Amino acid sequence: MAPAAVDTITSARAPSTRRAYAMKWSLFVEWCSSRREDPRKCPIGVVLSFLQEGLERRLSPSTLKVYVAAIAAHHDVLDGKSLGKHDLIIRFLRGARRLNPPRPRLIPSWDLSVALSGLRRAPFEPLESAELKHLSLKTVLLTALASFKRVGDLQAFSTNTEETNNITTPEKFTNSTTQSIGLMDSLEICVYSINLFFSLPANSYIIWLIITGTLSGVASEFFILNLCVCELGICLNGLVFRLSRWISSLEITDGFLMGLTFTGRPLFQCLISVERYLAVVHPVTFLKYKPLRYRVICCTAIWIIILGSCLVCMYNLASDKICAHVWFLTMQLTLVISIQLFCLVVVLRALKQSGPGERRRAREEENHMKRRAFHLILVTTVNMIILYFPLTITGISVILTADNSPTVWFTSLTCFILAGFVQPVIYLHRTVKLSCLCSS
Repeated sequence: MAPAAVDTITSARAPSTRRAYAMKWSLFVEWCSSRREDPRKCPIGVVLSFLQEGLERRLSPSTLKVYVAAIAAHHDVLDGKSLGKHDLIIRFLRGARRLNPPRPRLIPSWDLSVALSGLRRAPFEPLESAELKHLSLKTVLLTALASFKRVGDLQAFSTNTEETNNITTPEKFTNSTTQSIGLMDSLEICVYSINLFFSLPANSYIIWLIITGTLSGVASEFFILNLCVCELGICLNGLVFRLSRWISSLEITDGFLMGLTFTGRPLFQCLISVERYLAVVHPVTFLKYKPLRYRVICCTAIWIIILGSCLVCMYNLASDKICAHVWFLTMQLTLVISIQLFCLVVVLRALKQSGPGERRRAREEENHMKRRAFHLILVTTVNMIILYFPLTITGISVILTADNSPTVWFTSLTCFILAGFVQPVIYLHRTVKLSCLCSS
């Protein structure tokens, strides 16, 4: 065969394949020369001896297969077959695979700790002075490690040129993010500080008034007493929530107290609304269940429900089931809002109706008491709407949009926390303690 034709046939293989074959063939030629054998016309036994020596040097079956392909590309045909298709060669490679089976690498050949340690040093750190190229390489590696994606999946990530151009430098991006986070932290600290310094003493004062019997006693104010205890837990939750940003071990405690915050206050306020509903609309039933033992049974059942809610919230947050957590709180608040709104609207309607005919002076006194009760219930209704409607709407928005950032929750949580001051003020006003404090 002409040399030019041989070159054309050889060009059918890729350059990398030709280089690998050339290196393997040169080793075989050198081995044959040391034994005075013709590498192109040697018998099959010589080739098998060469392969056997390679197997004894712990060469893998795949490497031996490359040797066979390289030798077959230059060797003459044996018994009418190419060297790679000879029966003895096929059986030898099969035996080599059985004696030295391939072992998959379960652990990568590189050390992850060394790679992560390198990413914490220059040129990848500090981020403010790192080049965009190094930041991109660091991002790709960390994304691949965190997502377990293949190269094709990572390559399929879309890139937007306009968005990329908007990020001029890493330093600018870092500064804007730091400023945004700092602003949110400052606002949250302000809101929780107001709640701690105003709600804590107000509810503690009401608990002291009820327990000491300064007011009408524990029996008639038992629901208010439990609500104030719950409000103290909400103040503690605000403090733990802020500390959990710096102390990660408090995150579980924060998740537990979150169930108290979003279940305790709504349920006890709902219980107070039902009590007012029975007192105004069904007074006979109200007198039947007015004794303290019925109130203790109701509050005990609510505290058990609160405990279950605390455990559910702690489990959802610890398991990172944010969607289930939002679903749970939203459905719970929706149910409580429906009951409270129904009771308050019915009470307002009943107070607007005129009572049976009596003497004029008695009717005027009764109308004065009704107007006062009507205004208190109206304020309570508006306060309930401010408390729970923004929170419920935010929960529905998070479920639909999957945006659970702190800025989305900030407005509704601020309303929920600050509107909690209204209930102690209404109570102190109703018991004429607030006017006494102001006058003194």
